[in-house]
Amino acid sequence: MLVAFLASTLLGAAGPRSVPRSDYERALESFARGDLQETLTLVDRALAADPTHAESHALRGVALDGAGRAEEALAAYREAIRLKPDYAEAHRNLALLHSQRGEYAESLQAGRKAVELEPQHADALNNLGVAALKLGFLPEAEDALRRSLALDPSSVGAHYNLGLVHAERGRVAGAIDELEIAYQGAQQSGDEHRRGWIAEVATRLLNRYPADGTLWRAHRLLGRTYFDQGWYGTAIPHFQEGARRRDFTSLLHLGICYKNKALAGEAIDTLRRAARQRPDDYQAHNELGHVLGTLVEEWPGAEEEFRVALNLQPTSPEVRYNLGFALFRQQRYDEARKEFDEAFRLKPEMAASEHYRGLEFPQ
Repeated sequence: MLVAFLASTLLGAAGPRSVPRSDYERALESFARGDLQETLTLVDRALAADPTHAESHALRGVALDGAGRAEEALAAYREAIRLKPDYAEAHRNLALLHSQRGEYAESLQAGRKAVELEPQHADALNNLGVAALKLGFLPEAEDALRRSLALDPSSVGAHYNLGLVHAERGRVAGAIDELEIAYQGAQQSGDEHRRGWIAEVATRLLNRYPADGTLWRAHRLLGRTYFDQGWYGTAIPHFQEGARRRDFTSLLHLGICYKNKALAGEAIDTLRRAARQRPDDYQAHNELGHVLGTLVEEWPGAEEEFRVALNLQPTSPEVRYNLGFALFRQQRYDEARKEFDEAFRLKPEMAASEHYRGLEFPQ
């Protein structure tokens, strides 16, 4: 909320000027630098000169919110709205702050006005959806969140919130659809908190709708959250649910979990099943080669799998490197060097790995 506030105003204020900057303009620049104390000093000076300037009150509200002074921020937003009733950003920020404080009735009121003023604002619609959801107004929440996603399909928060709405309405498959999209976005952005929230919702679905036939996907989603944290043993029973249904993603991740737990037989069997099911996917072949080599020292078999993977994904530096290592372990040093060199050409930083530097080629 802080960074996005009054972005267009800030850009306008930052351009070349032939007259001295006002205190308000300087406050905007201080805010952009993250200096909240200077922002407050300058905006208070601006308001002393013109107490009817709604934008200064709104900027003061954002700075106060950032400084943890929520009650004063609410008062500043309200004053901005009193002076300028159709001030959409002030309504939107007021709604968000109320929501963050758990004051959902007040958030809903402000959010409805913000959306009325800016019906094409994705964040305003998402905020309205949250407030409506919290108050149990599920049709309104769903409508707002679908409109938000139509404007911004990449919004992790809106997908997550729509998943919550589906869960509350008993639509398990729809909830998992949205949670899976949200999880992918949270994973890409490194949003650990959101990923944790998604895992909690998936667990609630499993407990609340135990007879639903689509719940294996909730297990798969939970398996992914544990897998990404390196909790391979905890992830295994969840991926097993999908593996029983011949789901490729579950089979692949289950095989990798077995590999990381040094369960060679289970890993080989599972990854072979994955490779048979999706013969054109290089990952299963690459992981199977890794298991054959590192866990059972079957390097010719590992080489065969790496070559299949490389044929499917010839630009993968990781597969090139793995093939080079399989050749090295078979003492085919010249061939190994060629594969390593190609891997390092594709990904130069791999050459600095301690694993590679620990290899000793005969003179």
